[in-house]
Amino acid sequence: IVGNREAEDTRKLLAIINDKYKPEASVILKSLGPERDELVQIVPFLQNKQATDRKATAYVCKDYSCHQPVNDPQELEKLL
Repeated sequence: IVGNREAEDTRKLLAIINDKYKPEASVILKSLGPERDELVQIVPFLQNKQATDRKATAYVCKDYSCHQPVNDPQELEKLL
C-alpha cells in the first residue's frame, strides 16, 4: 500500500487486507512522508511504487508478477 498512514483511503485498503486471512502474505505500507526513502533503501522494489491519482494505492503481487495498482477497496478485495 502506498499512502498516508492516517488517511481514510489508506485505512480502508488496509482494512480489506486485514479482513482476509493470508498467512503467506506480506504487507508493506510505503508512506508519503520522508521515511519512505529509508524504506526504499531496505526494500528497493518499492522505489517505483507510487500513489496514483493522489489516492492510496494497493499493489498486489504474486509469483513475481504484479496486477495493475488499484485505489478502490472493492477492486482490492477482488484481487485478494
